[in-house]
Order: sequence, then C-alpha cells, then structure tokens
Amino acid sequence: MGLQRKIWSAAWIKYWYRGPFRYKKSSRKTVWNKSQKPKEDSDPSGIIAAALKRTEEEEGIFEDLGIADEDMDKSYLAAFLACWLCKFVFPKDDVILIKPGVFKVASRMAHGVSFSLAVPVLARIYKGLNDISSADDPGNCTTVLPFHYVYGWLGEYFNTHFTSSFEKSIPIMARF
Repeated sequence: MGLQRKIWSAAWIKYWYRGPFRYKKSSRKTVWNKSQKPKEDSDPSGIIAAALKRTEEEEGIFEDLGIADEDMDKSYLAAFLACWLCKFVFPKDDVILIKPGVFKVASRMAHGVSFSLAVPVLARIYKGLNDISSADDPGNCTTVLPFHYVYGWLGEYFNTHFTSSFEKSIPIMARF
C-alpha cells in the first residue's frame, strides 16, 4: 500500500494565491429576523475587475515549478479548479483536503474539456440528505452536504430568498 499524502486546502490556496484579498469579511449576524432583507452583506457588486498583472512573487510559483509562460494561465486555472472540485463538487468526509484524484479532471477542464458535474453533485446531495434523515441525532450529523446548491434551488423555484440587487445577467447561484 502506497503512502498517501494529504494536501490541506488552506495550504493549497496560500501556495497558489499570493495576492491581496479583495472582499471584506462578512459581518456577524446579530438578528435572526428572516422577514427583512439584511442592511449589509459581503456580496460583491457583481462587477469583475480587470485581471491584475502578476507580481514577481506570484510568477515565482511558475518558475519554481518549471511552467512555461504560455502555460501559466491554464496551470493557475487548473489549481483553482482542483480546489473548487474538492470543496463544492466532490466533497467527502475531509472537505478541507485537496484530493490528487481531481488533478487530471481539473487540468482537462482548464484546457476547455467539458464534464457533466450534475450527477456527482446530485449523488452527494442525496447521500447527505439520507445521512441526515437516518441519523440518530440529525442535529449532530457530520455528513458533508453541498447545501448551497439546495439553497439556490429553493430560492429559484420557491421564491423564498432575498435576491441580489445586481441587475445584470448573473449565474443563478450568485443571485441568492
């Protein structure tokens, strides 16, 4: 049996992203009144600023790894997708770990190959809901459930959530 190495997502992000963080931390909720829209939130405006030029420190990552200049953008995207896939598409018991099994898919996605992710996401939602419903104490169930998809679905189909005030066409998940 081979040695399995663990890659923590926080270490992965710290390694690949060395720039400043753009968004403020979300405010603490002091009132749980769900009938009124909150006064403020940490939702960005929806406007995506132009990409900044990489600093020498950020480009050092690619130099250390021996990545050619023309492959930098795709490598960076693949690194992001590996983290995103582990956290939001294929979450397992350790959602804070990057699983090496996603690297090939992330790399292919960065090169423009499409994958249908609906089936694994739905399977994970069903497994999570099954774990909760069959738990002796559902309030203390530690299953991993990508609930943000269920939340977006509820908001879209049952009109139960406050939506973003940003008017332009944005992905459904970004509206809530």
